[in-house]
Amino acid sequence: MCLRPSALFAALLALAALPVAARGDSIGGAPAGAALEGTHWRLVEVGGAPAVAGREAYLELSAEGRKLAGTSGCNRLFGGYELGGDRLRFGAIGSTRMACEEALMKQEQALEAALQATTSYRLDGSTLELRDGERLLARFAAGS
Repeated sequence: MCLRPSALFAALLALAALPVAARGDSIGGAPAGAALEGTHWRLVEVGGAPAVAGREAYLELSAEGRKLAGTSGCNRLFGGYELGGDRLRFGAIGSTRMACEEALMKQEQALEAALQATTSYRLDGSTLELRDGERLLARFAAGS
């Protein structure tokens, strides 16, 4: 079988893109799915309420040591987690204890409660959902 140069070039280009697609990177500028671990997850909503504007709340999960780091928008958060398939459980969550405005304190309490209640997660492109069974606890968006 003899391929024309243009067909050969197209086949080589498709093969070269395979490792990129397997890593979940974007191709041609299209957004790709984010990984649970190693991604900066910015809080979008918790307990059905939108995240407080002006102070970013986020989580980062590190595969090395299964450690959680982040902020509630007020205080820094840290702890550990267990991961297996789509199951996700957070251990004891520690935090600094600064006082902030009431809206941020309520967000912090809701986020800590959501983390403690989490039993599973869903990834949909660049969105992370923390869940307790079918109940949505918190939603995050990938990015900085």
